[in-house]
Amino acid sequence: MDRERPTRYRQAAQATTRAPPRYIRSPDSDSDDDFDFEEEKARRDVILKKMFNVSAVFVILLLIALTGGRYDNYNSRDPYGCAAITNEGRWLESDSSPEDPLRTWQPLGCRLHNYTRKDITTCLPDRRILFVGDQGIQSLYYATIDKLQPGTSWAGEQEEDKVFTSDGAGAITVEFVWDPYLNSSRLAGELVPWKGGQVKAEYRVDESYHAPALFIVGAGIRFAKKGFDENPIRVWREAVDRVALHMRWGDRPTFLGNQDMLMLAPVEHPAWEKLPPGVKKSFTPSVAIDMSRYLNSLATIQGLDIIRAWKVSSDEKVDLVVSNHVYNKYHSKETKADGVELLSEVAARRVDMLMGLRCNILLKDIGEHISSDCCVLPRRVTWLQGFMKGWGLLVALVLRFWRLWYDWDDSQDEYGRKLQNKGKTYLVALIHNYGPGKEVIRQIWRLAFIFVLCLFADRSPFFYRMERFWSTSKFQKGVLFIVISATLTFRKTVGSPNSRERKEEAFSEWTGAALAIHLVSSYLGASTDFSTFALIFLSSVKWATDLLPMRNSRAGALYFVKTLVDINYVAIPMSFMMNSEYVLYQVPALLSLWFVVTYTHAKARMLVYRSPGWRFKKYFIIVATVVVLFGFRSARIQEVIWWLLRVTCGIKWNGTLVKGLIVDHMVTSSLGLAVGWFYVDVISPLSQSQRVRYERYAAYSALSASILYCVLKAGGFNWMDEWGQTVSLVKIGGYAAIRLWFMGGAARESGFLVWLGSMQGAVLVMMNHLWLALDGEAVLDLGLWEFDDAGVNWNLVFWTPTFLYLCWIVEDSRETMVRWVLGCRGESTSTAKEGYIQDRKKSDVLDVEEVMGGEGNGDAESEKWEPKVPFPMSRLEGLASKGVLRVAWVLAVIWILNWMT
Repeated sequence: MDRERPTRYRQAAQATTRAPPRYIRSPDSDSDDDFDFEEEKARRDVILKKMFNVSAVFVILLLIALTGGRYDNYNSRDPYGCAAITNEGRWLESDSSPEDPLRTWQPLGCRLHNYTRKDITTCLPDRRILFVGDQGIQSLYYATIDKLQPGTSWAGEQEEDKVFTSDGAGAITVEFVWDPYLNSSRLAGELVPWKGGQVKAEYRVDESYHAPALFIVGAGIRFAKKGFDENPIRVWREAVDRVALHMRWGDRPTFLGNQDMLMLAPVEHPAWEKLPPGVKKSFTPSVAIDMSRYLNSLATIQGLDIIRAWKVSSDEKVDLVVSNHVYNKYHSKETKADGVELLSEVAARRVDMLMGLRCNILLKDIGEHISSDCCVLPRRVTWLQGFMKGWGLLVALVLRFWRLWYDWDDSQDEYGRKLQNKGKTYLVALIHNYGPGKEVIRQIWRLAFIFVLCLFADRSPFFYRMERFWSTSKFQKGVLFIVISATLTFRKTVGSPNSRERKEEAFSEWTGAALAIHLVSSYLGASTDFSTFALIFLSSVKWATDLLPMRNSRAGALYFVKTLVDINYVAIPMSFMMNSEYVLYQVPALLSLWFVVTYTHAKARMLVYRSPGWRFKKYFIIVATVVVLFGFRSARIQEVIWWLLRVTCGIKWNGTLVKGLIVDHMVTSSLGLAVGWFYVDVISPLSQSQRVRYERYAAYSALSASILYCVLKAGGFNWMDEWGQTVSLVKIGGYAAIRLWFMGGAARESGFLVWLGSMQGAVLVMMNHLWLALDGEAVLDLGLWEFDDAGVNWNLVFWTPTFLYLCWIVEDSRETMVRWVLGCRGESTSTAKEGYIQDRKKSDVLDVEEVMGGEGNGDAESEKWEPKVPFPMSRLEGLASKGVLRVAWVLAVIWILNWMT
């Protein structure tokens, strides 16, 4: 039976052989009708894309240079080599609650350990701590006692000597000598045994002398009172120089801790604007500034050991930690009568600085969970980090230019001729047969740049951050930005509503919304429980709808491995590169675990349905799943799991951390699996009208539950927050009802959220190394501007689009890298399809010319698009493409890297 021919082909009376394709060049014409605007636009787009990529490479190189220089020079800023523990920093304050007291001091590039009674008595048993000075030093004395014995009442006069001895074994004696002018006989007597910052040998063997483990001297604000002396700076410098004669002079040591220390404290600056008018008139602020500058010169030029927790800025303001000046931003506590006594919060952090210098290395050596010598420092550069930092980029660049030289033509014949003409040595053949292709090398080169940038930007291999005060206004601004971006990028959906591509974009949009909330919550230090719940829940629903149908093409081993690689294609290399624990990324680890559970459940379900006569097969699956999930609580089962992971994958994880993550989110994955199961088994088999009716009922229920939650929350029913999983599910349901009813339903989608959701794997990992490092309020610090409020805002404006662009680069390389890891070599789908479209366009033009010229004759066979494969599969990739060996190949590489790092 003759099939219907397209109308664009002319039917001939007799069959003739169709001439080979050839292009007819039209004669020159003065008109612009023959100009191909589409081809010109495509050519211009290609040029712009290349220019954009080249400029992006230079921008990344510039960022690496800037952050790399900061990375290499950071420790040189601190005289004690302790990651700026005594340098400048900032308080983590709250804009929404200005009456909150200062609680957390964040040094630049460091994290202070909060010392407790146990830590101090373990470090300094039966030792003495001596403070000499004025009210500011007296505040440190009180803060030390409060750590040793919280709630101690202060009796007696303020301006007098004090002694305190802690209770229990290893009692510590803390003394304070009131000497606001540093001229008392007690201070002179205490300084006699010290020379060069150490106790003299004869006093160390003298049992009658009880040397202090910490000897802190400081005073100066009373010298700034008007009428004290005609030259108060000269008198104060003479007093300080008498103390400095007994201190260490010379070059800065690499480390000052784990020994008895004699140190000067900076001059305390009052909050001048908070002082009563009478007190304020009695001081000369310029004198206090000059004192600070003199101490700064002693520390930087002559190398004296001074608690350098301050700096003098260009506007003559001393940094926050040494004064009450920070309280010009708050409506909080009033200053004392003289305005120089440190607030308790400031004094407590100053004591933590001193204890960190003296005790961190000792507590770390005896295993007291202190991770560094002075504060939380980055670990030493590993062999992998050092290789990537020094040679990785160079090797990738050389390989890329080598491939460009030998693989200039994509055709196989031309490639072989060029390779032979240029000299095919054994090394060249080895690299060609077993090495990656030029497109893979290009992607590896781009990823290497970004990984090195993350290494320089994130100086710590862990992601727990300091406490941040919750700011409702900042969170509302972040959510408003998300809503505006999502609304402005709304567009009509493309394709059938039931097509696989449309479903993928729908899940990407919802994932993008959850990911945006996750980013904002993480940046503000808020709880990420809801966003983590949403990400795991949505992923579980997606996997369930993909795997649970009986007739699906996604239940094979390739889908299993590909999905795991998609989730971890950034997390695993980054954990190796940063020498961090994989489980600290949390969300990728949880997604991997629950995908394995969902996949195992789907495979078991298929096996059960194939067994005829099993009456209670569904209930058996439910019971088995619950037993497996909740059986993880058993310590014996956990030991078996850790042993399997250690043997098969070389993974040595923190069992307590992993158990907490799994138990906390076990219900989340179970809910997603249940919802997907309900949709596949109950909703999908229904007719279109029935499905619409049930979906309407679900929307009514979700919207009603959301309104009820808002009403109860506004009424003060805070007990509902204890039902974390249920409340999160209600929030998602409310969002679904609003999104599908009032925002165009399934006929429209948000381009911004789809784009963000498609980068889930990159965003969840790189946010810890790039984006969260830009606000200056965390252990991480990527700021290119000054460490102040204006600098934080500039960092946010600059690094947010930069971070998203780098995530887009990583996501753009995902398809190529995943295909290469799985042993699939060839062009990406997008590139091959563009080539096919251009060929199809040329064929159409040729056929039209043949019809118009009367030369075309013959049938036009239907063509089917197939992606081009410009290079043959290498032997190594052929081994990986054996199907069953894919899992073994990936696990072997992970196992080797885990053990080597």
